[in-house]
Amino acid sequence: MAVICLTDQQRRTDFFHETILINLTYWLDWLTEAKETEHFPSDYERNAIIRAISYGLDLGQPAWPSTYQLITTFSPYIERAGHWEIWGKVAGQAHTIAGKATDTSAVANLSILLARLSSWQNRFEESTTYYRQAISSARQIENRFTEARACSNLGYLYTEYGCWYRAEVLCCHALDLFKQIDNHHGQAHTENHLGILYIWQSQWRKAEHHLERACALWRAMADNNGLMYGLTNLGLLFVKTSQPEKALFYLKEALHWAKSTGETYRLGNIYLNIGLAHNLQRNFKEAVIATRQAEAIFQAHANLSGLMHAQENLGIIYQTQQDWEQAITYLNRALAGWRELNKKQDEIQTIVHLAK
Repeated sequence: MAVICLTDQQRRTDFFHETILINLTYWLDWLTEAKETEHFPSDYERNAIIRAISYGLDLGQPAWPSTYQLITTFSPYIERAGHWEIWGKVAGQAHTIAGKATDTSAVANLSILLARLSSWQNRFEESTTYYRQAISSARQIENRFTEARACSNLGYLYTEYGCWYRAEVLCCHALDLFKQIDNHHGQAHTENHLGILYIWQSQWRKAEHHLERACALWRAMADNNGLMYGLTNLGLLFVKTSQPEKALFYLKEALHWAKSTGETYRLGNIYLNIGLAHNLQRNFKEAVIATRQAEAIFQAHANLSGLMHAQENLGIIYQTQQDWEQAITYLNRALAGWRELNKKQDEIQTIVHLAK
């Protein structure tokens, strides 16, 4: 065991810095093993990793390569768990350090991370700013993969906010780039994004085509977390086209993969769609139970957009039962929420339900 003289300030400082570097390496090795064994970090392990990253960020340049690697390796786990606010602070500090170090590659990747976190917290302008910064940085260093990722994700964001032409242009550009570099992971996500866009546009055949392609790519790569996204959206497609049996078939598989890969937030989306499928079958008790499960998940993560979807869906369920008072109450809550969030497309959809 190393013995440090307490009166030797420099040696104490050097020892502390060395310990930070050792700790970063330890958690990088730990995450490699966790991925191989499909172990999802516990709360204790998550907090320990965040502490290690925080010390690494405070140390600065000497620890930057390991700190950045740990951030990018750990990010999928903490994003799935829905701890976006604390992770945003960590990523923001890292983004600042990367900028000062003129690490353009890190700036691009961290901009994408911050954009995702911002979009999940309904900060549209902030998210688009980060995505544009990512695209600009990626083009500076001629990194087609990172450019494609940013374009695909920005396209998905534009879809959510009703900017469909921009969304299609960005996603098609991203898909072309991913095909050029033969990146199947990126292709799958972009096919999925296009599928969602065409669901919004009621282009059902196009939507199914792209979602099936996304799922086929994810199955071939044994990427069960990615597959969960595609299955969820196929479930939504068949809800929209009034095919509840097909919808539940895909949604139950999506639910299985969401639970087994440590997803939390996405569980809410799956339960929302399960609720709508049960509503189509006039199984109202199960429809309300599933929607309430989704509502609880969104409440736990302070996800206002998800909560408004739950309110809207409850309104739809009560509307189907001709319980007009309850239906109007929930739909009006959703309408007020969409207006507060400035989500015009969802606002219009809720107004259509109120007009029925």
